[in-house]
Amino acid sequence: LVLQHVATFREGEGGRWAYRDDSFKNISTDKVSLDPYRAQSRKILQTMKEALATWSVDDMETETQNPISAGLEKASIDEVFIDLSPLIYRALLRRYPELRMGIQDENRDAQLPIPPITALQWDTDCLVDLDQHETEEDDPDWDDVVMLIGSEIVRWVRNAVWEKLSYTCSAGLGRNKMIAKLGSACNKPNLQTVVRNRAVQNFLNGYKFTRIRMLGGKLGDQITAAFGTEKVSELLNVPLEQLRTKLADQTASWLYGIIRGDDRS
Repeated sequence: LVLQHVATFREGEGGRWAYRDDSFKNISTDKVSLDPYRAQSRKILQTMKEALATWSVDDMETETQNPISAGLEKASIDEVFIDLSPLIYRALLRRYPELRMGIQDENRDAQLPIPPITALQWDTDCLVDLDQHETEEDDPDWDDVVMLIGSEIVRWVRNAVWEKLSYTCSAGLGRNKMIAKLGSACNKPNLQTVVRNRAVQNFLNGYKFTRIRMLGGKLGDQITAAFGTEKVSELLNVPLEQLRTKLADQTASWLYGIIRGDDRS
């Protein structure tokens, strides 16, 4: 067993961090240095940005004519959220020209045409099982197509990080940040988990709500004590009116939505 130790600062050594063979003898006095991690984090983020800028859809025009970028939000030293919406939207219009027709029409409530495909290739993704009463035999809807394109982009980004820096990445794809974050932890260290819209409730039902961001502390404890459970599947049975009897109105409404996969952050 080879035990690793983080880099440390040591008093009297000029503020320089180093990896030290005797760190285990100086745990009480050496201070952890995150500088090596921060440096690698910057490299990874830059690699992701470059990969997103070079991802292209079928028969793409020259990128410089109409550059579109995805939004990156660094969540921590080793975690990032990516808004793939602009890239996916462009890919949809390229691959399915029928979506362009009537896009400027006054009737914004008109139904989209049915996707011209009956099966999607998810071979290299980890798919969360569909909700009850949903089946894989059902023809895909546009939100399924959106997730598939998103998975292509994320795979491209993960491969770029591996090819350039030799780091594996896990990823989660979902319709919002909360679902994507939970999904990213499902198949570490080197796979991506896709939570289709038709699978959201089945996915969340397997969790304790205390795993969800902002529900792991005092608020989570309060809810658990008030309703006698910390399982999403059991809290779903509690009506909104009953939530409001134990929680502030705004908190109750937010909780009611979050356990149903509705996250507006």
